[in-house]
Amino acid sequence: MANPRGLQFNHVAIRLPAFLAALAAVAALALLIKQCGYPGAGVAAAWFLAIHPWFTEHAAVARGYTLVILLVVLGTMAWRRALLQGSWLWWFAFAVAQFLAMWTYMGSFFVFASLNIAAAVLILTRHAPSPAVTGRTQLSRWFCVNSITAAGLLPLLLPLVMQLRGYTATNNGFLLGGEWIK
Repeated sequence: MANPRGLQFNHVAIRLPAFLAALAAVAALALLIKQCGYPGAGVAAAWFLAIHPWFTEHAAVARGYTLVILLVVLGTMAWRRALLQGSWLWWFAFAVAQFLAMWTYMGSFFVFASLNIAAAVLILTRHAPSPAVTGRTQLSRWFCVNSITAAGLLPLLLPLVMQLRGYTATNNGFLLGGEWIK
């Protein structure tokens, strides 16, 4: 039997990025809730996240889910700061987190779609964060960073459309109704 020497891998090196992302996600969640004015709730939320069985499982395997959780929390932090301060820095940080999260796992689209809808509503219905940044400026910055995110994601995700067409043709479309419960 052959004993290949070049196909060996290090389990620690493969699992370390997910573990580090999990640790950072716990700390980022505590910081996000603390910034919202609830330091005790931030510690409690971080503790509950750290002991959640699915989170601890994903922190120990070589998958990208803990990275997505980290990026969603960091994106929410940047989103909040962008709405409060209106600076390009925070809008750009939101765009980077949004891009990386959706590139890592397309299911995070729904989280960022919700954040973007909320951002548009908040910008249109409230006063500007400062006299230097008007609501129109905020809306244009929000639109700009989302356009940049879309421009980066489209070339990466458009090839999946052909796979989606093939899937829907062979599986009678999406299973959106209750047919799958049978």
